[in-house]
Order: sequence, then structure tokens, then C-alpha cells
Amino acid sequence: NVGDWPKAVQDLRAELKTDNEIAFDGFLLYGAPGEYLVKEAVFRIEATETHLQQIANRLDLVPVNHEQVAGWGELVVSKASKEWWANSTDVDHYISQPMLDGEEGDLYIAVYDNTDQKLYLVYQFNF
Repeated sequence: NVGDWPKAVQDLRAELKTDNEIAFDGFLLYGAPGEYLVKEAVFRIEATETHLQQIANRLDLVPVNHEQVAGWGELVVSKASKEWWANSTDVDHYISQPMLDGEEGDLYIAVYDNTDQKLYLVYQFNF
């Protein structure tokens, strides 16, 4: 239920849906739907390069190389079911700047599949 998603992700989905009807799926990994605190969720978003840039700007995502990711990309893969993941090796990794800075609040880890043009986004709330 989209209403159970974190507010920042609901707003992002609404913004993207105004451009055209893109697929935007998600599920809760940790937390309780309808409660104040959703701790972790994963999303798969059909995203062209233009959408990727829009999402990166909105969520303050910065590109990182595989060494900087240090397992974060694998975290995204491990959170998504086998049916979700495209098995592409042509991927780019992103982390929200606040996560890199060790800040609290809404934090994001992302892997972009360049072949299938899908963004796999893990949302974590840290306080």
C-alpha cells in the first residue's frame, strides 16, 4: 500500500507519476505499515536517464565506485527478491550524501541497472 511508504518516497512517486505512467514498486522490509516509523523498505523504479537524474537530485544521491560502496550494492541485491533483480553487470552505485556524511534521517542506497533502466532503491531511516 503506497500510503504505508515513507513520506519522502510517496512524494517522489507522485512527482514521477506526473511525467508518465512509470512502474514504481516497493515493499516494507522492517517496520510496521501505517505506523509512524518505517525503518527500511526497498523500491524498484523504471527510470530513464532523465528520471535517474531527477531522483538523484531529489534524494541527494551521489555516484560512488564499487570500492566506495563496500557492500551497499550487495545489500540492495540481497533485499530484492530474485524476480526483481535483472542480473545485469552494467550497474552504477549511488548513496545519499547524508548517509556518506553519517547523518541521521531518511537515507538511501541505490543501484541503477543501465541495461534494463531500473533503479533499485533501499530506504533506511536512521536516528
